[in-house]
Amino acid sequence: MDHLGRVVIPASMRRVLGIGDGDELEVRLDGEVLRMRKPREACAFCGTREDLTEVLEHPVCWSCVAAVRARGREGR
Repeated sequence: MDHLGRVVIPASMRRVLGIGDGDELEVRLDGEVLRMRKPREACAFCGTREDLTEVLEHPVCWSCVAAVRARGREGR
C-alpha cells in the first residue's frame, strides 16, 4: 500500500478476474477482511442482478423481458 492508501493488484490476478484499467471494483469490509470484486452486471431496467440475459448488448432480467413482451402485445 502506498502513502495515499492505494493497493496494487498483481497483473496475474487481474488477468484471472478479467479486470482492466478503469474497471470499477466493489469494496466492502467483512469483519476484519477487506473484500474486493468486480461488480456483477445489473438489469438495465430494474437493477436486479438475478436471472440476466443479454438484449442488444445490455443485461436485462427475464422479468423485464416478459414485461416488455407483454407491453408490446398490448400495443398491437
